[in-house]
Amino acid sequence: RVIVFNNLVLFPDTYNQKSDAKFYEAVRNSKNLINTYIFVNSNILDDVIPSEYINIFDKKSNIEIEDKRSKKEDFSYSGVLKLPLEFLEDVKSLAYSMLVEDEDGCSRTYMPLAMFNGKFYPSIALSAYALYTGQNKFILKDGYLCSEDNCRTLKMPVHQKKIKDTSRNITKGLISYFNWKTPFNKYYSHKTFSAVSVLEGRVSPNEFKNKIVIIGLNAPNHNWAKVHRTPVLEKQADIDIHAVMLGNMLENSFKTAPNRDYSPLLTIVFCFFILRGFKNFKLNIIFTSILVFLYIIYYFYEYILGI
Repeated sequence: RVIVFNNLVLFPDTYNQKSDAKFYEAVRNSKNLINTYIFVNSNILDDVIPSEYINIFDKKSNIEIEDKRSKKEDFSYSGVLKLPLEFLEDVKSLAYSMLVEDEDGCSRTYMPLAMFNGKFYPSIALSAYALYTGQNKFILKDGYLCSEDNCRTLKMPVHQKKIKDTSRNITKGLISYFNWKTPFNKYYSHKTFSAVSVLEGRVSPNEFKNKIVIIGLNAPNHNWAKVHRTPVLEKQADIDIHAVMLGNMLENSFKTAPNRDYSPLLTIVFCFFILRGFKNFKLNIIFTSILVFLYIIYYFYEYILGI
């Protein structure tokens, strides 16, 4: 149903131009293809981004965002790593592939959309969700990214995170890595196939029927693969993280942070039962132990259950 090609096509093949022509033709004939790119904080290839590139990005980004937030202080990327113009003209949709990390280097959150040139652009997960479901209009509210059907099919909790050394924010939400239906194997959250096995015909085409396929480097120990530390794996490929968030969106099931407003009250209740436990140890040891366990989970929710 949807193909995400998460490999950057930066330069034409000067040694075998026929291969590029064949590749571009395949891209042109694929009506369900999403190609990826990355934003940058400076125009690292040219001082000015040509207007035709911006027009193509506007046209090929398959979402519309209605911003209903009370405060709009978004960080805007200043540049984009440009792809060959002839390739961009042939591709169906575009989505950015960058991921964000917390201060400790762990990827617990996901940026579903980013601003460039005064407009929101979709991530891999949001673009694939839109192409798969046919919903391309979304509403950004205070605290949520919603589908236009009054949040019935998509209601993703999001928050604003201030960019270091700026007064601007990015919009991101917590990733729910753990799923009882599809438990992780050693490295991956979803079914994987090697490119060699597909090219050699050792994989049945039925494996991909009515599926969302993400193509990219996902071997954790490969030199070229982009890996991140997550709450569930020390090395998790970036395309696997995109796949996890896409699964969150399709199931409309997201992880939310605990409400810290109740911390003082919880601390008072906790101390009360701890003191009672010491006074009447035999009667309160079980209840106190349960309360201690819940208290720890509450305060370290995103680290113990950061899944």
